[in-house]
Amino acid sequence: MAIRYTSALAAALSLTGVVGAAAVARDETSPLQIPRIQVDPSRYVDPDFPGLAFEQASFVNYALNNDGTPNVFSQNLINAIFARTGGKPLIRLGGTAADYARFDADQAAPALPRAEVGDDDGAQQQDLGALTIGPAYWDLVASSFPSAQYIVQLPMADPDIARGAF
Repeated sequence: MAIRYTSALAAALSLTGVVGAAAVARDETSPLQIPRIQVDPSRYVDPDFPGLAFEQASFVNYALNNDGTPNVFSQNLINAIFARTGGKPLIRLGGTAADYARFDADQAAPALPRAEVGDDDGAQQQDLGALTIGPAYWDLVASSFPSAQYIVQLPMADPDIARGAF
């Protein structure tokens, strides 16, 4: 018990000393030297540095509206970012769904199921193990952001590459 009270007393006395010193020093002034800003204070950042990432299953939603027309909002947003940096978009297509994705050469839709499909109760969910990518997906990738470069995540969850991996 005595140690706790001794520590509290020491802290209170220290605080009193700091407050007292501040009260005495408030009438004093000291010169302050502010360094000049350098002409070139920052290192060069490559204009292509900003990277964007889309969940592989959700990319269709960013590239197309629900009616199948191009998503001009997404295109304008990406174009505005890179108009400002002067670079070109680097887009990563990946995520959890990509770990389980399969390619289906006979599938007409770009990606099935379309991401964030509501269930009977209206809850949003994605069946990660069910994502299939068709040839139209790659057409969509090429046409949506034509100046972009892409990094595509390969499916890693299924070690059997004979099941239609990219």
